[in-house]
Amino acid sequence: MSKISEIIENKKHYDGITLVERMKECHTSAVSIALIENFEICEAYAYGVKRRAAKEYVTVDTLFQAGSISKPVFAVAVLRLAERGTLDIDTDISEYLVDYDVPTYDNQKHKITLRQILSHHAGLNLHGFAGYQQGQKIPTVEQILTGAFPSNNLY
Repeated sequence: MSKISEIIENKKHYDGITLVERMKECHTSAVSIALIENFEICEAYAYGVKRRAAKEYVTVDTLFQAGSISKPVFAVAVLRLAERGTLDIDTDISEYLVDYDVPTYDNQKHKITLRQILSHHAGLNLHGFAGYQQGQKIPTVEQILTGAFPSNNLY
C-alpha cells in the first residue's frame, strides 16, 4: 500500500471514516495531497471537483491557494535557525530587518519578537486572506507589506 493510500483510506486518521467520507461531512469539494521526501514530491493525490456545478475534476496539477500551510513551514524554519544559533526568537525583529519597519497599531516603537509572531501575540494578525485569481496581477513583497495595490491583504 502506498503512503497516499494509507493517508486517504485508513479510518484511524479521520475518527473512524475515510478522507472522502470526512470531505463529504465537512462539505469540502476538493483536496490535493503531496508527499515530499528529500525535497522531491514522491507521491501526489487529488480528489474532487473545482466547481460542483461544472463537474470539473481536480488533478495533481490543479493549483490550490496555499493558505495557512505556510505558517507551520515558517515556524519550522525559524525554530531550526534558532536551534542553530542563527537567530534568537526573543530578539526584537527590527534587529533582523534591514529595509522594513514593522508598523504598530499606535505608531509607537514596540518590541516585537519571533516568539510573539509565531504565537500570534505580536498584534500583526489579519483575519483571512482572499488570495489572487489566476491571471490577476501579483504584488511584490514590498506591496504586500505596505498594503499597496495590487495587494489585497489589508482590509
